[in-house]
Amino acid sequence: MMRTIGILTLAGLAMAPLAISAQATDSRMGGNNIKACSKYHAGKCTSGVVKSTPIGQKVRLKGGTEVWCQGDCRDTLRRSTVDFWTDFKLSN
Repeated sequence: MMRTIGILTLAGLAMAPLAISAQATDSRMGGNNIKACSKYHAGKCTSGVVKSTPIGQKVRLKGGTEVWCQGDCRDTLRRSTVDFWTDFKLSN
């Protein structure tokens, strides 16, 4: 059992550079990099890659999660990241 865990861990570490290089090339291979800044907190900004699909656009958040753009991708990125809790408090 310990041997299997060690092999799986090494396999995971070997795959990490592939995931990083895939993200790095995504913006050069058809994605557009966008930047969104907070409406409420000066200087809070984030960036993400927008991908077009046959049924709409998606934006990739910092952790790698992709969310569907709801209208403007820059606004979706802002609301999903830097203004998430502020918008949540204002809506309740």
